[in-house]
Amino acid sequence: MRDGKRNARLREGLILAGLKGGTRGVRRAVCRFGTDADAACIALAFAVVVSAVLHIADNTANELRAIALTFCFLLLFVQFIFLFSADICLQSYFVHRNQIYTEGEKIMSLFAIADLHLSTLDKTDKSMEVFGERWRSYMSRLENNWRHLIDENDTVVIPGDISWALSLDEAVSDLKFIDSLPGRKILGKGNHDFWWTSMKKHGELFSREGISTISFLYNSAIEVEDIIVAGTRGWYHDDDCRNMPESADFDKLTRREALRLEASLREAVRLRGESCREIVVFMHFPPFWNGKESESLMDILIKYGIRRVYFGHIHGNYTVPGVITHKGIELSLISADYLGFVPKIVK
Repeated sequence: MRDGKRNARLREGLILAGLKGGTRGVRRAVCRFGTDADAACIALAFAVVVSAVLHIADNTANELRAIALTFCFLLLFVQFIFLFSADICLQSYFVHRNQIYTEGEKIMSLFAIADLHLSTLDKTDKSMEVFGERWRSYMSRLENNWRHLIDENDTVVIPGDISWALSLDEAVSDLKFIDSLPGRKILGKGNHDFWWTSMKKHGELFSREGISTISFLYNSAIEVEDIIVAGTRGWYHDDDCRNMPESADFDKLTRREALRLEASLREAVRLRGESCREIVVFMHFPPFWNGKESESLMDILIKYGIRRVYFGHIHGNYTVPGVITHKGIELSLISADYLGFVPKIVK
């Protein structure tokens, strides 16, 4: 599992570098990897060296070509022996624009990004750009980054605050936009997804509108290769939270979300069977934030041995760590504005 994650991270770094190098490639790679900038630099260096080797091979005599190729790939071998696992060094990677193949098969990756806050319908007209420079041209940036990074074999989990629409009919434009992007998408519910109704109505709408690449995470779990995706919306941490709706029953909603999380995890365990596949949880609200936790949700996560949780909801604070650990669980912030509108790799 660990080596597979490194493979996917290497793949992503190569895609971001785009075999072009330069400050643009570095900036995109480092932005994508966040605090793990060393991995981004390694991936970029790999791309640059490969590009240089190919250039040498095309522009030198045969003798020099053999010497240069041997020397460069020997350096690569040493680098990856020390910085990654040895098996990566022995794999054959073939790069063609935004696709990387190993042994002739396309590598599938799982990504996540929350809080898209789409508003593609003129009627909703609630662009997030009013919330500052970080959100400027966010929908076009999201689309460009998505198309650059994600291919048709990938899966992207979007845990909540997907659309500003107030009804399912109003959400059609935003859902079609998501459907038009590459890859399979798994949607979870957020506190602003007022368009969200029932799975039956969603299915009927999708059949009518020809939406085919979207599924929903709701009292359920979904298999994605060697990962099982589980989760729920979650809720605020305490009943004195200033942003909680006044009419909301804190205890009732917290209990309901705990039941939904447990239902999702029970299904995930069933799907896992006797295998060793990891169950990864995606929520809209963080189960722990700023020193406060949702105790009932944390207890369930610990009960099922969850090691990774991805969450959104948090906006405007771009200096906080992207990953924190609480009670042995790695919690990753994936709000779109925090990620710079670049989906984060999960595996």
